[in-house]
Amino acid sequence: MGGGLLQKLNRDTLSFATKLCHIVYEDGTTRDVMKHPKTDSDKISLPGVLDVVRNEQGVSGRPGLLL
Repeated sequence: MGGGLLQKLNRDTLSFATKLCHIVYEDGTTRDVMKHPKTDSDKISLPGVLDVVRNEQGVSGRPGLLL
């Protein structure tokens, strides 16, 4: 009996999903990852490290730098 029984929220009802976009291997090498499905262009993901920025204009996502 968890909170899911009360909230009924998931990635489909919120239209949101978290996906892999950047990986750092044990040896320190990095790789950007993206998907670009041929059948559904709405599912394209951005490669690389992404930041969420809040400022006077609101909140937006932008490509960031791995520090």
